[in-house]
Amino acid sequence: MERTGQMNGTLQTRLSARLSPPTKMSYWKTTVWWFLGLLALWFVAIALMPQNAHKAKEFSRECVWIADAYAAALVFLWLFIWRYNHRVFPIQHRRWTVRSCADAAEDDADQLGESRLIANG
Repeated sequence: MERTGQMNGTLQTRLSARLSPPTKMSYWKTTVWWFLGLLALWFVAIALMPQNAHKAKEFSRECVWIADAYAAALVFLWLFIWRYNHRVFPIQHRRWTVRSCADAAEDDADQLGESRLIANG
């Protein structure tokens, strides 16, 4: 006996992703993940801190450079997200709207044709 109407979870997920509208990137999620990475970096720096005072001073200067680069990475990510949300997302959303409207019109035409066949047949 064949099973009909059942979908595999991965296929359903891919189908749902294709049919759902595109979403904007989140500044908040990026900031939270960036902050968690900063905490991990801080713990690594504490674990690697040398016991010698002179070496510790040199190491802390290096850590400042790393922290500055990490902060610059957040600014770069925010600029990338801004560009995506303001330039790429509207185009993708417009394409999705046109595609979903065309699919809906095609479905309506198919249903209208079926109802005419039933009424005439």
